[in-house]
Amino acid sequence: PTYERYLERQPQGEVIDTLSLISARSMVTRSDSSIRLRTEQDASSLAYDTQFLRLNTIFGDSWEKGGQSITYEIDVETAGFYHLSFRYRQYLLNDMMAHRRIFINGEVPFDTMEVFPFPFTMQFKNRTLKNEQGNAYQFYLEEGINTITLEAVNYPYRRAIETIQYVMAQIQSLSLSIKRYTAGSNDLYRDWDIETYFPNAKTDIELWADQLQAMYDALLPLSINTRPSQLANLIVSIARLRSIASQINRLPSRMVQFSDGDSSVNQMLGVMLQEFFRSSLEIERTMVHGNVSLPRPTANFLRSAYEGSARLILSFINNPYSATDMN
Repeated sequence: PTYERYLERQPQGEVIDTLSLISARSMVTRSDSSIRLRTEQDASSLAYDTQFLRLNTIFGDSWEKGGQSITYEIDVETAGFYHLSFRYRQYLLNDMMAHRRIFINGEVPFDTMEVFPFPFTMQFKNRTLKNEQGNAYQFYLEEGINTITLEAVNYPYRRAIETIQYVMAQIQSLSLSIKRYTAGSNDLYRDWDIETYFPNAKTDIELWADQLQAMYDALLPLSINTRPSQLANLIVSIARLRSIASQINRLPSRMVQFSDGDSSVNQMLGVMLQEFFRSSLEIERTMVHGNVSLPRPTANFLRSAYEGSARLILSFINNPYSATDMN
């Protein structure tokens, strides 16, 4: 249902002004045993210790495949509407979005929670679930135990993945055909008549460039910048394909740029393809709250300096990297 229909189905009420913080350590279930925690040595973390390294953050590289999910529980004292926020970091897709499907008590509450974006950031930030106008969504939670589930999704990049796979397959097919024609020769000083033996090669390459350009334009709304660095290799690939098409008879001597080299079009598209399959996201805490101020996502300078100095001194006293039975 839409968000409006969702609200209509819920009991009337106001947003409950409270703040509950749920550490990433407190996940109740996970869909994959490979999903694991790592240490975020920041004084603002819920599970932080000056002396010891405590596992307190979902490791993004372990939670990146589509369908992988984690679930948390929240004990609600008063039934009513609440806002949801997460302290997160998404550093894999430069200038792009990672996406999650949000479940409340096992169900997706409304359509925009099917695919909710988390923008690129190298530092931890608070991300409140809001609409495009900046208004925080309201979620109705029953009194007692409620569950919040986040599931990794990558189908916003599905069309891009399909396009890249298609273009790579076509490039490889044309490359093999031309190598059979030239017996594998890439002599710069030898003339080839590609247009005669492969009359569709030029138009095909131009078509592939047009398809990649259309894919680039479709991906721009998923970026926080007008020229996302994640798509830089895509721009290079498009320009290179157009350049090759304009001098199609020189293609045998440019195979290293077309399909064979480490910086070839095929290689650049392959690297991009693997990254689009990954939807890495790190979460340190879940926040269920009302219209209240959220804790800072990072410690201030003075606190960070103090904790850094304290850790340095403590490192001479004992070994903080040794395993202990400390909770």
